[in-house]
Amino acid sequence: MAVFDDETRAALKLEVGDVIHIERTPHGVTATAELDIDHEVRAGRGRAFLKRYNKTFQALET
Repeated sequence: MAVFDDETRAALKLEVGDVIHIERTPHGVTATAELDIDHEVRAGRGRAFLKRYNKTFQALET
């Protein structure tokens, strides 16, 4: 359990009682807030993102 000051909570857009996950990455430490989003909503957003940027991804592959 960690306690963050008001400035840190505001920067991370956290409310008292929120749960976040902090992971060590090769580039440093990353804090990710736990989102309460339905799996289908996330999958739909992912599909929309991939559809929107499909041409960009194809161009990067060549």
